[in-house]
Amino acid sequence: MAKLLFHLRDVPNDERDEVNALLISNSINYYETTSGNWGLSVPALWVKTEAEYHRARLLINDYQTKRSLRVRQDLLYKNDLRSNTTFWENLKTSPVHHLLILLAIALITSFSITIFPH
Repeated sequence: MAKLLFHLRDVPNDERDEVNALLISNSINYYETTSGNWGLSVPALWVKTEAEYHRARLLINDYQTKRSLRVRQDLLYKNDLRSNTTFWENLKTSPVHHLLILLAIALITSFSITIFPH
């Protein structure tokens, strides 16, 4: 009987592709189901035998541990880069974004002053 190996709902495409490659490279026979036309089915990876399930589960657990560490390190690195930038550096990289924010602040301030006079 088929056994559910890995849910694919809300899994990023890169993770799904890496898990597929992991299973293929380790010669594990699996098949994939989609959520269907209305999203009611279970998108997942399935294996047919208990032995393949246990082998695949060990591989996926190891992969997810490594991926979790990698994603955390990337996130920390990006946060460090973002936190070390000054206002002027941010302004140089995205001037239109900052000008739109300043315009929104000016509009809100002018509406507040004109609607609610002293």
